[in-house]
Amino acid sequence: MNKNDLYTLRWHLKNWTSDSHAKALRVVNRLLGESAAVDRDNSISLSSKESKRSNQRSLWYPQAETNFTPSKTRGRYPSGGPEGAIVHWTAGRENQSLKSALSYQARQGFTYFVIDEEGNVGQNFPLNQWGYHAGKSYYDGLGSYVSNRVVGIEVICPGHLDGRRTAWFDRTEPYPEDKCRLEVRKNKNIAPGYYYKFTKEQENSLTKLLLWLWDQYDCFQVPYILGHDEVSPGRKVDPGGSLSMPMPEYRTRLLSLTNSS
Repeated sequence: MNKNDLYTLRWHLKNWTSDSHAKALRVVNRLLGESAAVDRDNSISLSSKESKRSNQRSLWYPQAETNFTPSKTRGRYPSGGPEGAIVHWTAGRENQSLKSALSYQARQGFTYFVIDEEGNVGQNFPLNQWGYHAGKSYYDGLGSYVSNRVVGIEVICPGHLDGRRTAWFDRTEPYPEDKCRLEVRKNKNIAPGYYYKFTKEQENSLTKLLLWLWDQYDCFQVPYILGHDEVSPGRKVDPGGSLSMPMPEYRTRLLSLTNSS
């Protein structure tokens, strides 16, 4: 019996929706050694294929730019692909290019997608290979050092700012208020403070990428779409208030979108 399936089943039972009903039944069928296809109306029908997702498994996101120095990967994902994703920010200048961000990534020995301010996505690794991005981390059902289970997605963004709305790399010029978000108190995964906001284009691209990963990889689960602050609490605060909603609400939104697809 796969313990990860039990964690997934428990999550769907705690966060019950019509989509959770279909996902929970899929997990039960897997535990029973049966496979099930989920129709658009969430009815369950047994078939020789587990779902429409399992036959696709493209290693490259079709909307990504890929002409970059390859990242340093560490081996194959245990499930054949990512089981979820960690949302990060670069904590660098907001106008950084994909080429610059991915060149830095390759030099540092990390592996992750990058999304620039216009919503362009960069990828320099195949999706059956994992690499470092989360550092010291833990999450129930994924265990410790989660980089080998979930893919990293870095959003180009200055991230957490000080009380004057300045970034760590430039304390002389505050960012305009309309580009920032203030969290007065802790809100679920979000620590208090000023954050430089992700652009609408970045959030749209992030959502499209995550839905594509869910569609491509049967092992990819919405409950394992997490913030870096959720797997490394106290050490990391991204995406925090840079994302327009707390991560639990974002997962609920993604679940509703997978249900309507």
